[in-house]
Amino acid sequence: MAEKDIVLVGNDSQHVVFTETETGSGKAKVSGLKGGVHLLKYFLGKLMNRQEGDMVANLENPHSSIELFRDKKNKDSFRVQRQLHIGDPKLKEDKITVSARQGAAVVLLEDHIQNRDEEIWKLFKLVNELQETLLVCKISRPLSKEYRVNVFEVLEKVVSNLDDLKQTLKEFLLLDAQSVEALNGWEVDGKKILDALKGEIPAGVTNNENWKWLKELTELPTYSINQALMNNLQSETATAGDKNLLGAIQRVRDCTETELPRDIITPLDATGKNYVADKDLFRLLEGKAVEEGQNLLTALQGLLPDIQVLGGFSKAGRSLLDALVEKYEKLGTRPVIIVDAEDLRQEGVQLSYHLSWSKTVEEFTQFLSSDNPFATDLKRFKDEKKALHLIVRFGCDGIIHYDKENPQQLNLYYANSKFVEGDYVQHMSGAMIGEATAFTAGLVSKLAGESAFNMQDAIACGMKAACSLVSKGFASPDPKQFMYPNVAEGAPTMYSENKPLTINIDDISKVETGRWSILTNGHSAVAKSKEQMLKLAKNIVKQSTDKALEGNPTAQFGNLVTVDREEMENFRGIANLVQDYMKTPQTKPLSIGVFGFPGSGKSFGVGEVIKAVASGQGKEIHKLEFNLSQFLEYSDLLAAFQSIRDQTFSNKVPVVMFDEFDCSFGGKALGWLQYFLAPMQDGKFLERGHLRPLGSAIFIFVGGTSPTFAEFQATARKPAAVAAKKPDFVSRLRGSVDIWGPNKLSSRDDSDETYTVRRAIILRSLLEKNGLVGPKVGGRQFKVAEDVLKALLNVSGFHHGTRSLEAIIKMSRITPGEEFTAAGLPSADRLALYVDPIEFGEWLKGWRDGNVKKREAIESDIYDAYKNNQATVNDWEPSHEENMLLSKAVAKNISSFLDSSKATDLTKWEKDPRPDQNKEKKIKEAIAHGVYDQLKAIRSDRRMAAAMMPWWFVEKQNDPRNRYFVIADTVWERLTGVKTAAATETFCAPAGIWAVLLVPETGGKPLKQLDELIGDTDQSVTPVLDTFHGMSVKDFDCTDIAKRQRVGAGAQDRFPSACARGTGLWTDIRMQSDNSGVGR
Repeated sequence: MAEKDIVLVGNDSQHVVFTETETGSGKAKVSGLKGGVHLLKYFLGKLMNRQEGDMVANLENPHSSIELFRDKKNKDSFRVQRQLHIGDPKLKEDKITVSARQGAAVVLLEDHIQNRDEEIWKLFKLVNELQETLLVCKISRPLSKEYRVNVFEVLEKVVSNLDDLKQTLKEFLLLDAQSVEALNGWEVDGKKILDALKGEIPAGVTNNENWKWLKELTELPTYSINQALMNNLQSETATAGDKNLLGAIQRVRDCTETELPRDIITPLDATGKNYVADKDLFRLLEGKAVEEGQNLLTALQGLLPDIQVLGGFSKAGRSLLDALVEKYEKLGTRPVIIVDAEDLRQEGVQLSYHLSWSKTVEEFTQFLSSDNPFATDLKRFKDEKKALHLIVRFGCDGIIHYDKENPQQLNLYYANSKFVEGDYVQHMSGAMIGEATAFTAGLVSKLAGESAFNMQDAIACGMKAACSLVSKGFASPDPKQFMYPNVAEGAPTMYSENKPLTINIDDISKVETGRWSILTNGHSAVAKSKEQMLKLAKNIVKQSTDKALEGNPTAQFGNLVTVDREEMENFRGIANLVQDYMKTPQTKPLSIGVFGFPGSGKSFGVGEVIKAVASGQGKEIHKLEFNLSQFLEYSDLLAAFQSIRDQTFSNKVPVVMFDEFDCSFGGKALGWLQYFLAPMQDGKFLERGHLRPLGSAIFIFVGGTSPTFAEFQATARKPAAVAAKKPDFVSRLRGSVDIWGPNKLSSRDDSDETYTVRRAIILRSLLEKNGLVGPKVGGRQFKVAEDVLKALLNVSGFHHGTRSLEAIIKMSRITPGEEFTAAGLPSADRLALYVDPIEFGEWLKGWRDGNVKKREAIESDIYDAYKNNQATVNDWEPSHEENMLLSKAVAKNISSFLDSSKATDLTKWEKDPRPDQNKEKKIKEAIAHGVYDQLKAIRSDRRMAAAMMPWWFVEKQNDPRNRYFVIADTVWERLTGVKTAAATETFCAPAGIWAVLLVPETGGKPLKQLDELIGDTDQSVTPVLDTFHGMSVKDFDCTDIAKRQRVGAGAQDRFPSACARGTGLWTDIRMQSDNSGVGR
C-alpha cells in the first residue's frame, strides 16, 4: 500500500501523574504523560507499525492531575484512582504517515471544548480545510449545540468600508452585493439597517415581535436614535428584550473606536430557527487587540478567516455534527461519528447503566424517535437522505452501530457476553484514561489500513484496543516514569470477539415496553419459538451453560448465571446498590428485600451477587443467617444484632440474611417489622433503654409469604399492615429483587418464555454438583435420555422449586458415566412428593401436546354446553358461574379421574376400539365422581353455603339426570370422538311417580317394565301417561309438577289427588333413597 497521511485534530492534553510510594511519608512518584491527540498518534503508531512519538508531558502547564494505584492482581500494573481537571487544553493539529489504503482525518474531542468559543472557531476552521475522504470524529457534549451568526449583530459593529469584509458579508452572511455596498459610511441607525436588509430577512425574523417593534421605531419622524431609545425605554409596553436590543444599539453608537460593547443583542428570533445570536462573533472581537486609533472594521479584518468558517458552517444555524455531515457529503463519503453513552445521558437521553443489553437497546430505539436535539439531527439526516455511521460507546463493554443507510437496524457488539456496561473496568480492577482514544485508533487503523471498508472488523479492532488498554494498565519500567501499554500486542484478558447481533428496530416497537428481549425477540437472537428455546435449554444441560450460551448476553455472579432479561436487571440492580454502598465507609445498613416462591433460590442468588461485588472491590464478607420464625422473643433478635455488631470490627462486611422476616410474632402478623425500623434507618438498635450502633452491614430480608415485592407491597395500606408498620418498613428498603427460580410463572405477561432455559441452567449446575457431568465421568461422557430431559425441562413446576428438582436427581438411580433413562427415575408415588406426576408422566411418555389439546376441547365443550343454562332448583347442581370454574377444573384434572392420578393418553380412545358398555359405564361414573369432587372443592374454596348431597346419594338418585353425569357424557364424547346417543327415556322422574301410584292397579308390574303400561292400563289413566311420553329431564320440575304447565294441564285437573300424592311420594323418595330404579 502507498504511504498516506492521517490528519489528527484533538486536544493538546498534558497530564501530571503521581502515585504514593511511601504511606504517610508525603513523598510521591511524579511524572508527566501526554494525552489527547498525542495519545491518538501513539496508539495509531503501535497499531499501524509506525514509530510512536515521545509521550512525556511538560509538567509546567498540565491540564489534569492523575493519581494512580498499584493493581493488586498485577503488581507491575497501575490504574487510575482519580483524575482532577486543572485547565482546558487547546486544540492541536498533527498527522501520522502510514502505509494505508487511503488517507483519513480523525477529530478526537474528549474534553468539552464546545463551551470555549475560541477553540470552536479553530475546530471549524480545521474541519473546513480537511480534504481526506475518510473522516472519523469522536465528539463530546454538547452534541447538538448550534453555532449561529446574527447578521444584525455583525452589522452593528460595521462602521466604515472594507472590501474584503464586504465580500465576506456577501458570501457568508446572506447579503447581496447591493446591500453590502449600502453599508459604506453607515452609522448605527435602525432605519438604515432595516432598509438594507429589507427583502432579505426570512419570515421567521421579520415576524418576530422584537423586529416588528424596531420597524415601528424606524417609521417614526427622523430624530436621533438616542431620543427614540429614551422614549421607548420609558414606555410601559417595552419588554426586557426591547430594552436590551436598543441598549446594545445605543452602546455601539456611543462607543469610541478603541472600546467594545460588553453586552450582546438579545436574539432576534426566540424560536431559535433564524440567526440566533450565540455571542460567538463578539467573543472573537473581545479576544482581538484593538490599537489606539484603530476602528472596529480594521479589527475585524484580522478575523476574516474565522468569520468565513463561522459563516460557512453556521449561517443557517448548524451544529458541528451537521457541518461535518454536509462537508463530507460534498466529498462523496460518509463520516463516522463516535459518541459516548455518558455524553448522551448528559444531553438528557434516558439510557440505563449496568442492567441489560436488551434494556439498553430498547431505550436507544426510544431515543431515536424522541424529540431530543441530537435525535432530531439524526432524523433530519434521514429525511434529507444524508448518510453517516453513528457509533455509541458503552465503555469498553459494548457498541451500538447505527447506520443511516439502514435506519431500521442496529448492530450490537459486546466485549464479553457475560458483561454489561461497566463490568469490564470493574473486573480489571480499575479505570484507565484514553479508552475512547484507543477505540478510535483501533477503528481508524482498520478503516484506513485495510483493502476494503469493513465496519464490523473496524469496530471489533477498536473494542479490542480499548480492552487491551484497560486490561494491561500503565507500566512503570522506570521509577520516575509511567508508560501507556502497547494496545497492538496480545489479546486482552476476558475479551472475546463475537459477531454483532443485528436487531430490527420495528420488532422492538411491536413489543410492550420492558418485555423485549434479545434472547426471545432479537432479529438474530438464538431463540424465538418455544421449540428453539427448548433446544437451547437441552444444549445447556448437555454441553454446559458457557458453551451453549456462547455469544449471547448473560449475567454471572459467582455460581449464579441467568439469561432472563428481568432476572439480569433485578440482580444487576442489586449489584449496583451494593457496589455503591461498598465504595465509601458507612454507618448504617443497606437494606434489601428478596421475594420468590419456595425453593426459587432466594438466599443463594442474592448471596452470590454480593460475594461477587465484594470480590471485585477487594473486600471480604461474613455471612450471618437468622430465621425469624424460630425466634421466640425480642432478646433473640438482640443477640442477632450483637453478633452483627461484633463483625463490624473484623474488617469484613457483614451480610445478614433475615429469613421469613414477614412471619408473625407475639400473636401479630408481621410482628417483627417494627423492631427493624431504627436499625434500618439510623443504624442503631434498642437494648435495655440504650441505642447501640450497628455499623456497616448489608441486611437481606428474605420473604416467606409473598412471591413478589409487588404482592408484598400491595397490602401495605390496609389497617392491619399499617399497624404492623409495613409502610415504614417498605420505605426503608433501598432495593428489592424477585427471584423467579425454576418454575414457570403464570403471573408474567410474556407467558414466561424463558423458564426452560432458567431451569436448564439450574439442572446443569445440580448435575455438576452431584458429580454427574463435567469432565468425562467413568471414562464416558454423561448423557440424559431425550424423554427424561424433555420431562425435566418442560414440566411447569416442582412443588418446592430447586429443592424438589435436586431431590429427584438424588433419588434417581444414576450411574456416573451411564445414560440417565426413565428407568432410573423414582416411582410415581415418590415423584408425587416433588412434582405433578400426571404432567411429568405426560411429558415423559410424549402425550403432553395431544392431552393439552384434549383438555382445551373438553373445557370449551363443558362451558359452551352450559354457559347459558340457569341453575336448576336442585341444590347439588352447579350454577352458571360455577360451571365456568368447573369446566377448567374438570379439563385440568381429567387424567386423575380416569387412572388414579397417573398419566394417561387422552387421545387413546380415538385410536383404539371403544370399551364395552360395562367399562364405559364405570369410566363415566368415575368422571362424574370427579366432577362432583371438583364442584365440592370449588364451593369449599369460595365458602359457599349451597348444599352438597353425599356422593353415595347422588350416584344412586340420578333422577332427574343430574349435571355430573351429563358432564361425564360430554367429556366422554370429546375423548372418544363419538357423540353419545341422546337420552330417550320415555318415562323420566314424574313418569316414575305415576308408575308407583299405578302399581297396585296393574298387578305390581316392576318399574323397569314401565313402558309396557302404555296401552295396557285402564283407559282413563292412559292419557296421563301419554302426557309424559317422549319428554326429557329438562321438561320437568322434580319438586312440584304442578308448576309445569305442559305437565300440569294434562294431569292436575283430572287427577288432583294423585298429583298431590305423587309429589309427596317423590319427596319421600328423595329423602329416604329407597327406590334405586326410579329414573333409570
